[in-house]
Amino acid sequence: MPMSGASPPASTPAGTPPKPALQRYGRYVLVDRLGAGGMAEVFRAVATGPEQFQRVVVVKRVLPHLSENSSFVQMFIDEATLCGRLSHPNIIQVYEFGQQDDTYFIAMEYVEGRNLSNILTRLVSRGQLVPVNVTAEIVRQSCLGLGYAHALKSPDGKALGIVHRDVTPSNIMIAYTGAVKLLDFGIARVADEARTSTTDAGQVKGKSSYLAPEQLKAGAPIDGRVDIFTVGIVLHEALTGKRLFKGTNPLQTMKLVQEMEVPTPSKVNPAVPRRLDEIVMRALQRKPEARYASANDMAEALEQFLIEQRFSSQELPKFMTALFPGEGGGVSLPQAELKALMAAPPSRSLPALTAEALGETPVSGEDETATPVLGVEGDQQGLASRRRLLILTGVGAAVLTMLALFVFGALKPTLPAPAPAAVVVPDKPVPPPLAMSVQISISSQPAGAQVFLVGEARVLGTTPVTLTFPRARQPLEFRVQKDGHVSATLRVVPDVDKPAVVTLAPRPPELRSPSKPSRPRPTPTSKVRNAVPIDPFK
Repeated sequence: MPMSGASPPASTPAGTPPKPALQRYGRYVLVDRLGAGGMAEVFRAVATGPEQFQRVVVVKRVLPHLSENSSFVQMFIDEATLCGRLSHPNIIQVYEFGQQDDTYFIAMEYVEGRNLSNILTRLVSRGQLVPVNVTAEIVRQSCLGLGYAHALKSPDGKALGIVHRDVTPSNIMIAYTGAVKLLDFGIARVADEARTSTTDAGQVKGKSSYLAPEQLKAGAPIDGRVDIFTVGIVLHEALTGKRLFKGTNPLQTMKLVQEMEVPTPSKVNPAVPRRLDEIVMRALQRKPEARYASANDMAEALEQFLIEQRFSSQELPKFMTALFPGEGGGVSLPQAELKALMAAPPSRSLPALTAEALGETPVSGEDETATPVLGVEGDQQGLASRRRLLILTGVGAAVLTMLALFVFGALKPTLPAPAPAAVVVPDKPVPPPLAMSVQISISSQPAGAQVFLVGEARVLGTTPVTLTFPRARQPLEFRVQKDGHVSATLRVVPDVDKPAVVTLAPRPPELRSPSKPSRPRPTPTSKVRNAVPIDPFK
């Protein structure tokens, strides 16, 4: 379903629910309501500014009836404070935390795309799977975001020990451009708090199908390796199209997390190479010390696998475009209507949740509590019909945890029978293998400059020049120099054919005084344009 944010027409076809009118909320214009959870509701909105400036954002605000509940408000403030610390290309960015109409809100990045749960649901309904390399790339970028969050430090240099604890398909967003973003650090907690918090003592944080074994053990230490296990679950499920740990009830599911023998993905999907099997199974080791030491280590392993597979950075955006044709057009609102709204007094009333918003449209930051059960009849009816698990809090969560600890020793669940091999039906022909070499075209202004590899004396050529190198992920550094000009350094990753242009600044004449030594004069810096192309793997 395209993510159109345009104003609705005056009349709509029969049977089509009309979209709510645009409304002002502080300095934002609310376009539509994307969803609501137990604590907050989420809107797609537009921030406006001078000269027809528009920026699409997601506004997440505390539900009105909870605004006077100090504990809920504090949880929301804690989430905003935590998310405000996070700034990484693979994590949804928080722009603003504020208060409007006596309630708190967060304005965050809006991503045009779909979450992984939407993607799996659509493919399973067609009897298809996500291509193996595309799956590996999605998880690789997710691991980079997790690795950044796990290693984040406070201004005084102290490790914060952030753990996401809710890495699920619904919290992994894939933009149509191929960027992967982690959503909802809302239940993330600093590791020390996870061990000492009185609320955590009686609760199991996260969804039962996406828990690490140590989360089910009272007093067990929690660190970033919890997220490595859960991202391993996501990787396994995306490769096979089947839920990995799925019992008839939450207790049985948690029992499976602790004891079920995990099959390699290739037993279900023969297209999975052995090397990727090894990465998945290492992430799913029940002993934390047997997993990857960090999410960055897992990302590096996936990167090496993709290099061996000759994966192109364009495969992921092409896959998204083919799966969701016609989407990604952006949100643009009439400037006259925006001006009228911003000139009027703010309204406390907000749009109602529409049937359209309950479809497959992904929600940035919504309080999801479940993802579709893959490979079961009824999934193709869409996300609108999925049932949500109740969030267990307070006494109910404590009873669940105590009961789980008592019965785990006696409960003997019947493990699901091995799933039949999935049929992989590609959307399009497999692209030809990438060339083993790439061409780097280097030009300069003025032309006629010599090009060297940094650290070597051999001249590679004179600009403009096209050089051929083996395809690689490690960057190359070039020195470009010309008599009478300041030398410049280029840093280029030879992953695809690409140009690089450098402007060399003239070297100023040295002015020396006959009576005293000359002082060193500042040397103008050469301007480098497109010298460090964006690395598609970062």
